Amino acid sequence: MASEKNNKLKPSRLIIDEQFRIWLPDYNNMEILLTPLPKTLYFFILKHADGIRLKELPAFRKELLQIYAKIGNRLNLDQMKKSINDLTDMRSNSVHEKCSRIREAFTSKIKNGTADLYYISGTRNQPKRILLQQTLISLPENL
Repeated sequence: MASEKNNKLKPSRLIIDEQFRIWLPDYNNMEILLTPLPKTLYFFILKHADGIRLKELPAFRKELLQIYAKIGNRLNLDQMKKSINDLTDMRSNSVHEKCSRIREAFTSKIKNGTADLYYISGTRNQPKRILLQQTLISLPENL
């Protein structure tokens, strides 16, 4: 276990480009691939550095929809609204599924215990956030 800590990678910068692609330039320009809805949740949490409790998500449906509309490939507004409503419905497991997909996208590519800085984390009933230092995160102006 101690050797794993010694092998922990130095955190890479996290860059979201103008096409809303996720890059880790200090890890050989690694790209993290996510589908639009998990990516929407990820960008939303990145924008809320202090974290958000999942039960508060319904209050942010409009902001989530705006992000989704920018990065999604759907033209049907009603379908987009339904996806965001499902994501923010606390009776649904959708938000937890998206968090799992985000975690998997990072842990499948980043080894040695550094992935936990990049995915959404937080204990039950506490704000969910991304632990990476804000100084290492770069978001596009159009997000």
